[in-house]
Amino acid sequence: MGPQNSYRAASKHFLVTVIPLLTLYGVLVVFGHRLFDLNSLSVTARTAGAVLTFLPMMGILWSIHRILQRTDEYTRMRLFWALAEGGIALSGVLFAVGFLEYFDVIPEIPLFVFGSIFYLLVALALLRQNFFKVP
Repeated sequence: MGPQNSYRAASKHFLVTVIPLLTLYGVLVVFGHRLFDLNSLSVTARTAGAVLTFLPMMGILWSIHRILQRTDEYTRMRLFWALAEGGIALSGVLFAVGFLEYFDVIPEIPLFVFGSIFYLLVALALLRQNFFKVP
């Protein structure tokens, strides 16, 4: 096969890569900072912890890049639309949360949460495309 694999093969490879990365990220976020007293760790150890925690998200971004390279034009267009819709929706969420925080309606929310929200919004956009058969 050439540089463009079938959608099924590319999707399978994507899921086999992304699901473990999302699981690892979730474990690191939920348990990583709870296992250690961050105040007692050196800056180097805290930096290493932060890097290890965001590396799975970088892997997911790389996987998105790879699936965009490996699929046909139609599938690529649908993925780009889902990424655009996810980004637009995330911008709206960020504006809403930012102003709710600014006016002390809600407590401050850690920024790393919004990376996961982006992936969720992209997944919802893909589901919307499949359910309503658009674009």
